Amino acid sequence: MAFQVALSQKVPWIPSTGASAEGETECRVEPPMAILGVEGIYDFPLIVKTVPPEVKDKYVKLTRGAFGKDEEVWLEVSPAQYSEAAYMRNWGGGRHLVIVAHSWDDELVDWEQVRAITKVFSESVEGDRIKFEVLELKGKHHEVWEKGHELARAIAEAIRRLKIMSNAEPRRNSGVRVMKVIG
Repeated sequence: MAFQVALSQKVPWIPSTGASAEGETECRVEPPMAILGVEGIYDFPLIVKTVPPEVKDKYVKLTRGAFGKDEEVWLEVSPAQYSEAAYMRNWGGGRHLVIVAHSWDDELVDWEQVRAITKVFSESVEGDRIKFEVLELKGKHHEVWEKGHELARAIAEAIRRLKIMSNAEPRRNSGVRVMKVIG
């Protein structure tokens, strides 16, 4: 979802309930400075293709349950289907950080998802506005979430990298307050 927020900054979010055509206002979500993807699915058509045949029906059912039967929609909601240029065009000004944290031992989401999103950010466009990194985690899919040590490590690393990035380049006053992390 964070990738969708980054991609949608040039598209106004209009409330769909309780507003008349005259009274509608644009709602924008403040763009995140960083995205931390943990054990994520970044390409829905790809995951359906790469899972073992014995569980393919479960993944198709999961994806259809979330996004419907139209596979064109699956493409539209897949962050790995967009170019780095699209992210840069839509995310807004300034520098941004993307960290994808994933375990080789994840038995539910294969490493092809990491490869797919890495490919998006592998060719630098217009300098280094988006810094991309992969952080290798340890443990099975649910262990990362349930035990929490690897998740905490990923969050701490994202904060550390964001702090380094924020200190490396002064930010213009964009109306966004940057909190200094002490530690």
